[in-house]
Amino acid sequence: MDSDAGNWYLTEDGEMPSDGELERRFLEELAGCLDQRDRLDSLIRLGIFYLETGRPEESLAIFRNAHSAAGDPGKRDFCRQSIGFLKGGMDRGDEDFTEHREIELALWRTGGYFFDRGRTLPALSSFRRLLRYTADPGMKAACLLSIGQLMERTGRYDDAARYYTLAFPLGSGCDDTWYFLNNNLGYCLNILGRHDEAEAYCRAAIGIDPKRHNAHKNLGLSLLGLVEHAEAASCFIKATTICPTDTRAFRHLEDLIGQNRNLLRECPGLENKIEMCREIMQIAWNSRPV
Repeated sequence: MDSDAGNWYLTEDGEMPSDGELERRFLEELAGCLDQRDRLDSLIRLGIFYLETGRPEESLAIFRNAHSAAGDPGKRDFCRQSIGFLKGGMDRGDEDFTEHREIELALWRTGGYFFDRGRTLPALSSFRRLLRYTADPGMKAACLLSIGQLMERTGRYDDAARYYTLAFPLGSGCDDTWYFLNNNLGYCLNILGRHDEAEAYCRAAIGIDPKRHNAHKNLGLSLLGLVEHAEAASCFIKATTICPTDTRAFRHLEDLIGQNRNLLRECPGLENKIEMCREIMQIAWNSRPV
């Protein structure tokens, strides 16, 4: 189901199809489902579509159908919550369900559900619909982060960087979303060889939360690309010290030293710091729960 050949959630230019076209595709997909898991996922997507487009009776019928067929506890609970929301709105006589904050949360939960299970296309569909639907800058930024992460998963680092960049005109913040927007953009720019641009975003992420290791590691990669070897080594050491269970920064440090043996003589105390990193990594490894 989740293949490039099935990417009917987007038009050829990367935009969402019309609601009528999207409904037709949802129904065609549902009719063609043979696997029970795929059929349940299709029902949930169709229920969310009807919910977002203001068709509560049809949405309620779909979620009841999905709830009765759901063997997965997470999917069953999601359907139960959706049924409760729909019945509550209908009992109150609400006519326009698209005015409710719950619509945004339903789309966010759906995107997150598929994101966590590695279902790239349905997750992308939910986040892109939410991005188009919501007026909340924080929610838009979170959607752009999630879409960028999905692009990263498929190796599309240029597209990921483009989506992360789209968040910045919304106004930057200091929460986890903005930490990872800066950090992940720096990571992607490093992969694309744009190390000077990446450095600024990595430093911005560190400014938001210096106690996280990711941006220190990525800043090290930026500096490595800029041939600032001593500073790069310091960043790798910092990342390893903060999170010794993540060995990626230390492996970069070992590669750096292996290719630049003179660095040990040029940076007094560096060899001792490397040994310290090895020790704390060993302690962290031995302390892992069995």
